[in-house]
Amino acid sequence: MGTREKQRGKGLATVVSAQLLVHSLENGLDPNWDAENEHSAGLAKKLGYTPQGSYTLWLDCGSKVAARSVKALLKVQKFFAR
Repeated sequence: MGTREKQRGKGLATVVSAQLLVHSLENGLDPNWDAENEHSAGLAKKLGYTPQGSYTLWLDCGSKVAARSVKALLKVQKFFAR
């Protein structure tokens, strides 16, 4: 789920993310950022996070049917993320 199109570009993600970062630091938590895409990575950099590299995610679905379903869902998600 994302921000409604009319509300995008108004800094909502920046404000919410900055507040989460402040809350984490004030409460002794170690804030980390795992960016799924370039927009997320850009926001992380804007907030002062330093890139630590990338990695491959492996998902064990437990069955071939589940694996095919997840693969199809990921393709749909990638299509709509454009």
